Amino acid sequence: NPGKVVVFSDEKNFVVDKYNNRRNDRYIAKSAADTDASVKYVPRSKHPAKAMMLGVVGSDGKTIPPIWIKGNLNASMYKHILAHQVFPALDATYGQGNWVWTQDGAPSHTSDAVQKYIISKLSSKGFWSKEMWPPSSPNLNPLDYFVWTHVEQRACATSHPNVDALKASVNKVWAAMNTNDIVNACKAFRSRIEACIKAEGSIFEK
Repeated sequence: NPGKVVVFSDEKNFVVDKYNNRRNDRYIAKSAADTDASVKYVPRSKHPAKAMMLGVVGSDGKTIPPIWIKGNLNASMYKHILAHQVFPALDATYGQGNWVWTQDGAPSHTSDAVQKYIISKLSSKGFWSKEMWPPSSPNLNPLDYFVWTHVEQRACATSHPNVDALKASVNKVWAAMNTNDIVNACKAFRSRIEACIKAEGSIFEK
């Protein structure tokens, strides 16, 4: 789709607990006995309060404000969100017909009602149907391989007393995201598609 902005979307659950990066948060010591208790044991809630957010970013680095979802997301709710929040915001940002919608294969996305609605609004040229997106492929979506980690590391650097505080923190970090960072993440999409094809659809990140 030459000249059109490719729009990526994804949902994520944020929790009120502090973000813990198991890969990067390291403490060097000669033995476990030498490790400070505050580092050795990271406090975790058994069932931390959480909130689900729908994030939308464009290949030009623009975003729309976070959309917070109440309860479990089903096809009917997802269709309503697209019709009344997401698509109007994208039309206001880019103009009708100037953007292409993409989404992963979550059940709420691939239902017949949702697929037919999107095609009726955007036509097949403005939408990547469920057949175009490989199953179980989070390493293809810029939100999964860049945006969510970027936001969570900053918004959840400390724990939050409640969900409202969590949402406010995420909203602030989301609004402050650097446009160039998003553009660069989206540019990596093509090479990741090629790597996925080479790996015959299996996991290509080690």
